[in-house]
Order: sequence, then C-alpha cells, then structure tokens
Amino acid sequence: MRRLFLSVLRLLCLERKRETGKVSSADFALFQLGLLASALFTFFSASLPAKALESVPQVTPQSHATLMTLEENALKGSDGKKQILHAGLFLSFAPQWHTYWRNPGDAGETPELTLELHSVAQQGKKELLGVSNEITAWETPVRFSEAGLTTFGYENQVFLPLEIPFTLPKNFSGSLKVTLQARWLVCEKLCIPEKAHFDLDLPLGTETVIGPQKKFFDRSQSLAPKKAPFETILDKDNRLHLRGQAQGKKQAAGNTKQAYFYPYEAGILKASALPAMSENGSDLIVALVPEKTDSGEVNLAKLVEEKTLQGVIEMVRNNGQNIYYEVTPVSASAVAKTTSSSDSAVEKGTLSQDEAFPSVAKESLSGFRLLILAFIGGFFLNLMPCVFPVLAMKVFSLARLNAKEHHETVMSAVFYALGTVSTFLVLGMVVLALQHAGHLVGWGFQFQSPVFVTLMCWLLLLLGLNLAGLFEIMPPASAGKYHRVSGHLGDFVTGVLAVVVASPCTAPFMGVALAGALMLSGGWAFGIFVMLGGGLAFPYLLIACWPAMGRFLPKPGAWMEIFKQALSFPLFAACIWLIWVIARQGGGNFAAVVLAGGLVLAFGGWLFGLTQKRAMLGKQNSVFSFFCYLSVIFSLIASLLLLWIFAPSVRQQLMAEDAPQQNLHIDEEAHQRMVFTPEALEKLRKEGKPVFVDIGASWCITCIVNEHTTLNTQAGEGVLKEAGAVFMRGDWTKKTREITQFLQFYRHSGVPLYVWFPKDWPLEKEGIVLPQVLTPSVLKKTLQKD
Repeated sequence: MRRLFLSVLRLLCLERKRETGKVSSADFALFQLGLLASALFTFFSASLPAKALESVPQVTPQSHATLMTLEENALKGSDGKKQILHAGLFLSFAPQWHTYWRNPGDAGETPELTLELHSVAQQGKKELLGVSNEITAWETPVRFSEAGLTTFGYENQVFLPLEIPFTLPKNFSGSLKVTLQARWLVCEKLCIPEKAHFDLDLPLGTETVIGPQKKFFDRSQSLAPKKAPFETILDKDNRLHLRGQAQGKKQAAGNTKQAYFYPYEAGILKASALPAMSENGSDLIVALVPEKTDSGEVNLAKLVEEKTLQGVIEMVRNNGQNIYYEVTPVSASAVAKTTSSSDSAVEKGTLSQDEAFPSVAKESLSGFRLLILAFIGGFFLNLMPCVFPVLAMKVFSLARLNAKEHHETVMSAVFYALGTVSTFLVLGMVVLALQHAGHLVGWGFQFQSPVFVTLMCWLLLLLGLNLAGLFEIMPPASAGKYHRVSGHLGDFVTGVLAVVVASPCTAPFMGVALAGALMLSGGWAFGIFVMLGGGLAFPYLLIACWPAMGRFLPKPGAWMEIFKQALSFPLFAACIWLIWVIARQGGGNFAAVVLAGGLVLAFGGWLFGLTQKRAMLGKQNSVFSFFCYLSVIFSLIASLLLLWIFAPSVRQQLMAEDAPQQNLHIDEEAHQRMVFTPEALEKLRKEGKPVFVDIGASWCITCIVNEHTTLNTQAGEGVLKEAGAVFMRGDWTKKTREITQFLQFYRHSGVPLYVWFPKDWPLEKEGIVLPQVLTPSVLKKTLQKD
C-alpha cells in the first residue's frame, strides 16, 4: 500500500521531463500539495518497519529523497557465493531547484553517498558485509549559468546507483540491513545543504527476485554517456580533436553547432570559459581553457600522458538534439607513433594501407582516387553473391542482345546503366540526408526494415512468376508501338533491381569509396555514386557497344523461352532467403503474414495472365476481363492491407534497436565465442586477449557466404583456436546504435566488417581490418602474422 502511494505521489508531483525549463504556478502548487501529503504519510509511517525495494522518503520543501534496491531479497543458502547488492538514491526537486554532478563546476558540491550492508544474526549480532561510496553511473549533466559562474548538475530528478559485492556467512539464517548516509546540496537562488539516513531490511529467499524499481536503474544506465566511437586527441595548443566528426559548412539539422567538454574532475578547466569550436579537415576541434592555480595553468598534456584526463563531450546539434560521449583524450605524439608503427606493420603484411587503417585512408585518399576505386568496386560488385538474385534477368538480357540491331543493343545497355546510376544516386543521397539529420544509418540500412524486405520479397516473387510465364508485364496488344518503350523500361528496372538487391553488401575497393562518399562534400559524393553505378553496368555496356563481343553469346532461338522460365528459380530462391531474413527481424508470425501476402499476389498474377491468354486466343470477354482486373487490384490491396495491419507490431519489436546486446556467452569448446558489445571488447583488450570481431547481417549474402566458406568451417575455426582468439559477432540485421557507431569508427558504411586485435594490442591503436571477401588462407595469414 505504501509503495503504491509513493508511486502515485511521484507520478502526480515529481515526475517531470528533463527538458522542461519553465514551471507554472499550478505546477508549484501541485508539488507543494504532494509535499504535504508525503510529509503526513512519513509522520504516520515512521514507526513502521521499512520494507525492501523502497525506503520511507525524506521530504523537504526543496527535494524528495528515497533509497531503492534492485533486488527484493538476497539468496539464502549461498555459502561462499559472491552476490551483488544494487541500490540507489532517487532525488527529485521542487521547480527551479537543482543539485550537482561529479564535477560541480565553478561552484557547488558533489553528492556524497555511503552505502553499507550488514548481516543481522538471529541472536542480534550485527556484522558489516560491505561498504561503497562510488556512484556507478552518472547521468549526463545540465549546464547552469548564473552570475558569471557555470555549474554542472541535475534538475527535476536524478538517480544515483551504487553496488556492494558481498558473501553471506556460512549457514547464515538471519536478515540483512541496508543503510545509506547521503549528503547533497540543492540550489536555486540560495543553496541549502541536505542530508538523510535510510534503512532497509533485505530478506533472504531461494532465488533472487528483481523488483519494479528496475526501471530507475535502467533509466540511469541509458542516460549515462556511452564510450565515444571516435578518437579524441589533445594537441600542443590544448585543442581537442574529435576525429572524423567534422560535417562541413552545411547547416544541416544533424550537424554540430557547438561542443563542450566536461572533465570528470573539478579544477582542471575553466567551466565558465566558452569553448571555441572549429573544423580542420575531418576533425571537429574544441579549444580548452585550463584552470589557473597558484603554480600556474593546469598541465593538460601531463594529465593526458597519465590517462587521468577523462570526461564527457556534449555535442549540440542544429535540430536541438544533444549527444553525449565519454572520452579519454590521447596525445598527438602518441597517435603519430601509433600511425608510424602501424604503417610498417601494414607494409610487412598482406593488407593494403586503405584496408588496414580506414581512418588514415580517409584523409590520404584524393577525390580522384576515390572515383577510380568506386568504379572498380562497382565492377567487382557483379561478382558478389549479393547480385545473384537478379543475375537471371541480366543473363537473359545478354542473351537477347544478338536478336537486336546494334542501335537497339546500345540503347538497352544505356537504359540499364541509367537504372544502376540513378539508383545509386538516390540511395546515396537518402543516406546522406538521414546522416545530416542526425540519424545513425549506413549503406544498406533499408534492409533493416522488415517492411522494405517484405516489399522486395513480393517484387522478386512477381518477377519470378513473370519469367516462369504465368503472366507478361506488358499486354500482348501493346507489342506494336510500345514495344521499344516497354523494353527500355525493363532494362531500366533491371538496373534498379541490381542496385537495390546488391545494396546490403560491399565489394572490394567499394567500402573505401562509400566511406569517402558519405564523408566528403556533395560534389565528390555525387561523382562517387555515379562511378559505382557505371562500374556495375560496365560489363553490359562493353558487350553492347563492342560488336565483336557478340560472337561469344549464343544465337537466339526457341531455347530462350525455356531458358527464361528456368531463370525464374534463382528469384524464387531469393524470396526464400528474404523470408528467412524477415523471420529473423519480425518473428515467425510476421513471416507467415508475408507468405500469405505472396500467395494473394500470386493468385492475382495468375488471374492477370489468364486474361492475357484469353485475349491472345481471341476469347476476350469484357465482363470476365473486368472481374479479373478487379481481382488483381483486390489482391494488391489485400497484400498491402496485411502488411499495414501487422507492421506496427513489428515496429514495436524493433523499438529496442538502440539497446546494447546482452546475454553474452563464451563457449570454451573449439574457440571462445561471444556477442559483440563495445564494453566487452574493451574489457577483453585491457586483459590483453586476442579478439576477432565479425560484424554482419542476415540480409548480407556476402556475410553468409564468408561464414559458410571460412568462419564456420573446420579450417577457419582451427585458425581462430590456434591464435587463441575470442570470436565476437555483432548482428546488424536490426538497427543497433552501438554497431553503427563501430562501423563509422572504422569508416565502413556497411557490412561485412572483420577486425583483428592481436594479443596485447595497444588500446590506442585501431584493429587490423580484413578484406570483405574472406578465405581461410587470408584469415590464417592475418591472424598468424607477427
């Protein structure tokens, strides 16, 4: 009952949005009313024993404080087994009042908490099991500026979590008591120091039960800054370089208009000094102003060398969105040494400079060289398994070339090239627009949407049915003056499909070109996308424009119709693959809906083909044709209606796209495997373990081929086991922020991405990036290289 009362009280009076800046008199009156009710409740319940999960609140006119625990109980009979108590102090404030962050700034005080856990035996004997005064997650702060002073803190509310590892005494059968001593400063126009003492009884149980207060712990973790996916370098002029974060002169909504650095320790920087932000190449630069002490200015370079200069970068976007990252700057000299040693390592190895260190490649590659790489990458994309689903249509188009006049052959190739180039341009500009709007997206992002994958599946199904002869795309009556138009339209659509289906994957040389396109100015990006489309269409253009190549093609004949029908099966195979992707993204129920929609579309295609055949036999009936065409329209509407009804449930499943991957598992058999997270990777690297990172997706055919030909084979697993590597796999099938940031850090716009961190690899060095097409020999040569 008390817990329910407190929850309602918090909901009515204390839960306020972090971004709320203005407070009405009605809001203040509501807070005071809730304050009075809470005070009366506290008075009448003070003599009652406190129950686990939430303490009796301490209320003042300025704040409301409550101790909470994540666990409802401790494990009984866990002799010698280490447990962890998760507790936290929830603070909410009256309008316009606030408290302070771990670095309060020019004034204020940091909250001081001391959490203790005692065992109380049945005889009344009390024993200290553990103590903690370290807050495990500090939420991102707010800047306050008053009377020329700048402070950092929290308004409205904040949750400060702590942890205590403990072990119960042998054969313990008593109870546990949690106590918290807390001191904090609340300020408005004047400042008032406050303190509180809290007690909670923690019972024993046969299994640990997590209470509803978990939402406060989860919220605190989500509001804490995440590790930056980019390098942060301090130069000799006390300027902080954020590598790869410059966005040019365009004032796009997602661009950074201001950046702030908040060190974790007070007295390092002048909090009230306005940072000067600039750009240098691909770096976003923030000028820092060291604090002055009796012995002179604080030596930031020395702090960097000692690795004690840590803090939070706040990046304020033009669209009003604030992004926070935790950074540990390194010195420019250390980066120079790292780059030098990396260069020599690359020279001795099998990988190119561009493949091994994409961050260096981005700065060293000229725009013209990127154009050449884009053309070569587009050409090699023809050999990638990603384009196999539309290979049937391309092969059939080539087989028709000998049946045309030379002019028609050239025009067919030109329209195919227009389809590839225009689609590359559209997809590229969409990705650029979303990135400038502040979204974390990469190449092939559209395949992370189950709705898009569904539409692609249905489109390939209809095209397969068309090749199988179930119906013709253009009615027979249009074979006269519209023949040329329909043929060229088919060539253009083939080019479009080739790019759309191939977009999940990247070919050799293509990854560097795409990364450059997504980071350089609009003119170079436009040229790179054009060259990618041109490279993809080049073989078709070469055969069409060079008549001598025609003798290598088979002569046209009746066999083409049989060949055309046979080539429908690769498209049906692509549909099976896409259904598997949909099941991975939206679950089995949604995959069943997609199959039902495909059945309805196939029925509509059959009716459409039946009408065409009756017209060819001269048995056309206007009433019959009307009902057939009406049925076709109905089948289209029914399929889209199914998608419309079930798509919201899929979107709800994808709402947790930015949550970190969990349930890590290490298999000691063969070689160690675990799910990729930046935190787990950093922990393993600090331990000096060799780590192989595989970032892929279910919709990336190249990733699947690499798995079945190299990574999941006996030879590949043997190489990983011999190197003692921990195998980390990141799944980008659904949009995951931490994986997108990892890709951007290595200047990759899509998957696959393979990164190798040898044993005792320095933390400040980037990993070695492997080619996107893997073989056991390439894997062995890279992992066994000295």
